[in-house]
Amino acid sequence: MGVNYRIAVLSLLLFYVVSCAPSDYSQALSAYQEAQKTQKLSSLTLALKKLAQLSPETYQEQLVLAENSQEKLATAERALANDDYHTAYLASHEAYRSFPSADSKQVLIQSGRPLLTLLKAQESIDRSYQYRQLSLRPIFERFYQSKVVDWDLIQGNELVNKLNHSVIELRRAFEYIQESALQHEIPAVMLWEKEISKQLTELQQVRDYFPNLARYRSAKVLLSLAKSLADESIELLSLVRPSMAKGATKRSFLQAKDEYALYQQLMENISLAEKSSRKDIHARWYTDWEKTVLEVLEAGDNFANYPTIVNESISIIEQIIHDNYVESPPMIKDEFYDKAQVTEQLPSVNALLAKLKRDKALLI
Repeated sequence: MGVNYRIAVLSLLLFYVVSCAPSDYSQALSAYQEAQKTQKLSSLTLALKKLAQLSPETYQEQLVLAENSQEKLATAERALANDDYHTAYLASHEAYRSFPSADSKQVLIQSGRPLLTLLKAQESIDRSYQYRQLSLRPIFERFYQSKVVDWDLIQGNELVNKLNHSVIELRRAFEYIQESALQHEIPAVMLWEKEISKQLTELQQVRDYFPNLARYRSAKVLLSLAKSLADESIELLSLVRPSMAKGATKRSFLQAKDEYALYQQLMENISLAEKSSRKDIHARWYTDWEKTVLEVLEAGDNFANYPTIVNESISIIEQIIHDNYVESPPMIKDEFYDKAQVTEQLPSVNALLAKLKRDKALLI
């Protein structure tokens, strides 16, 4: 009887295992499938706990990911409640990318959108580097060593135009960061802002080298012509009437205009190249420059006043020469051309930008 009793008990246990276990598993799997439809993290985790008990080799790893995601999401939600978008974004990104859920996605979007400005800044920096021509110093050196008559003005204009676009894009990146105010909340972004500011100063110096050299050379020639015309007009006005003096200097003025024509063309080209945002629009400095040139090279209706006017112009030209004085071309660091040399100094910013780039489709 004892044997028969044991057989009966084992039969009942076997019946229970065969009949009940698949039912439990099916119910747990069904619950998980329903949770997947809503993508609610708490429901997914609860369903996985049951599945991991029934089939740990299949579901234990997913359960660990879900539980870790819950911890990250809790961190993100606390940070978001305190308007700490940076911490909230980093935690929600890890939560969503390790184990996707509707909860983590929502927090990721809420915290990530205010940070998208940083991605815009990086995109502007990328465009800035695209305008930086390799080996600028040898080109600058050729201009510096050559006479203006031998300059390749087309190359000079293209150089100024590209560098000006590079400055515009880098300044736009700097403005993006300033307007976002994220540099006050994220230490890494503050370091990035400082680096961009330093780059912007260096880039502007490189961009301004050729225009400054052109203005310096042109002003030197104009100064010589102004002094010569001033001396001649003063001498003639001391001897004859203004109308006769004006007639006597006519040839000198024509010769001065001919001598200055190349430099006038150079100044016009430089001005238009600097104002690369719009065609046929001169840079701000050009209006005053053109006025000074006309005051030197045009005798005017009242020639008696010419010496006074030209002497005032001489003072202006001397100031221009002083302001645009250039020596040999500036040294240009490798990082001016190689963005990687700059970005490798900012690993935290790079990591943040990489996450934002990956999430961009969700955030826009």
